[in-house]
Amino acid sequence: MPNIDDNISFCLLSSVETCLEDLLIIYFNIHNLPKVSREAGVIGFNRHSRWIFLTTGNDILCILWIRYYSPLSNLLISSIKESNLHSFFLLFAWPALSMLENEDWLGLGVYNSPLDPGVLNNGDGEVVAIYDWETYAPPTSTGGTGGLGFIGMQGTMDSDSSPVAQLATRQAQQGWATVFSLNEPDINGITPAEAASWYIEWINPLAIKKALPAVTSSTTSGQGLSWLSEMISACAGACYFDYINLHWYGTSFAEFQAYIEQAHNQFPSYTIVISEFALTNGGNQVAFFESAFPFLDGLSYVLLYFPFVATSPALLQANDPGAVTTVGTGSCLYTNAGGPSSVGNLMY
Repeated sequence: MPNIDDNISFCLLSSVETCLEDLLIIYFNIHNLPKVSREAGVIGFNRHSRWIFLTTGNDILCILWIRYYSPLSNLLISSIKESNLHSFFLLFAWPALSMLENEDWLGLGVYNSPLDPGVLNNGDGEVVAIYDWETYAPPTSTGGTGGLGFIGMQGTMDSDSSPVAQLATRQAQQGWATVFSLNEPDINGITPAEAASWYIEWINPLAIKKALPAVTSSTTSGQGLSWLSEMISACAGACYFDYINLHWYGTSFAEFQAYIEQAHNQFPSYTIVISEFALTNGGNQVAFFESAFPFLDGLSYVLLYFPFVATSPALLQANDPGAVTTVGTGSCLYTNAGGPSSVGNLMY
């Protein structure tokens, strides 16, 4: 099969629309699908939402979702399903278009609640994902995820709510494209060797994007980044993963910035997701996120970040009073009335 990377260079010489058409034509030709010609045209292109509809007449041939991301040679295209007589594809592409734009994605970490995730999905393609520390999507007022992609998380080695034996089945049934693994094992008595063995058995077999266990920002020996380094060593090259997963709680933006840069310097070859972060109780959360969001948006090595937490003050108190003690409620993305909070509004 031809290597699509061989065709990357012309993207830099083409308009965005033309490049996307070329990628689609290459994809259809490689897979012997019905011919797609330039006469089909690209309509509905929006640089910010990155949704492109390729049509012939009234028939939608395919839908393409473009994501600009380094490295240049990393291009993944995968078909999702067929609709009626016409191929209907969701294509994930990370091509040389990263040179045109460098963005990160926002996500929502949600405590189970009746809130509507769609409130924080502003439609511009920035807020794209939701997770809830479990392998089932959170109950919401709309019964769905507000148009956001759900990321399953096997937060513990096993639990009644997310049995590890059902992990693969739930992923297949719900169609996640990404999985997160253990939640803060570095401070919960799980050794790097135990985590590596568990990961190889349960996470490796999932043929989707994978994140290593989410570690804390603890600087205690054997915790945080040092625990992560020990787990990677314990894996001995046998753990298949796409991202390292970080948590951070602290007292200032400068401290957060230093932590993220330290993580990158320690693991320069790995893409980072940040699935929890906020100031500890008493800090100015709005001012912190006003600095943190643009900082993260400027980092090519950070793919996804999730401010803590997509819930309301009342629901956080009901679901996790310990978090209220540690973080307070100023970082909640919702008001008690269900609308976006001062921090939630920063996501628009």
